[in-house]
Amino acid sequence: MTDEEHLATSELEGRQPLDVPGQVSKRTPYVKPMLYIKRSGGSVGAWFKENKDSYPMALPMVVCFVYYVVMTFGGVNPFSDTAEAYLEWGGGERESIYADGEWWRLFTNIFAHAGIEHIMGNLAAYAFGAVFLKEILSPWKVVAVFLACGLAGALVCSVTTDYVFLGASGGVLGLFGAFIGYTLLEASLFTRYKNTLNVSLVVIGISILGSFQAGVSLTAHLVGILSGFLIGCAIPLWKQRHDD
Repeated sequence: MTDEEHLATSELEGRQPLDVPGQVSKRTPYVKPMLYIKRSGGSVGAWFKENKDSYPMALPMVVCFVYYVVMTFGGVNPFSDTAEAYLEWGGGERESIYADGEWWRLFTNIFAHAGIEHIMGNLAAYAFGAVFLKEILSPWKVVAVFLACGLAGALVCSVTTDYVFLGASGGVLGLFGAFIGYTLLEASLFTRYKNTLNVSLVVIGISILGSFQAGVSLTAHLVGILSGFLIGCAIPLWKQRHDD
């Protein structure tokens, strides 16, 4: 081999060979995004299948949201409107309920909301409260606690106040109250859900402080918390009595 041939050979060592016309490329196609989509879709689908028993808990949220949309398309200002407008769309009021016999307002006021900030706050709080309470109660019982506390708050407001009241706050706070009442009477649950219990207490504390603002019903909040707490205390006592 001549010096020129040896130099040419050494220069080619370690270099990437050039593609030869007609030669099949061995490059691997980039398919990562498709793989991620498939994996994500599969995981979401699996989550829905594993948690399908929790679907009933979403019903109050769905009803509240649909009710709000219908109110908005019906002419109610999505941010804030008058008491007369909310009364027309199912808000509660003493005279309308007792003098006019419109008892259905005790129920419809729970799902009517006074603006987007009002409904979004209640939906977010409901999601947390329902998830907390689902750790100790079935989804349908969570919904039942929400409705019972909401109706209790509406009933007391209809007797003790003259203003138009509406919103799911009483029922939502009842979920946290029920969780607190239940865990306080169950030593094993108290230890297991101590952090969740602390969060529930913070939420209730913030809600009570916020209730002193204008336009916020302290009565509905307190009644919702108290009724939920009593329900939470009654459940383990009822179970213990029937187990004995």
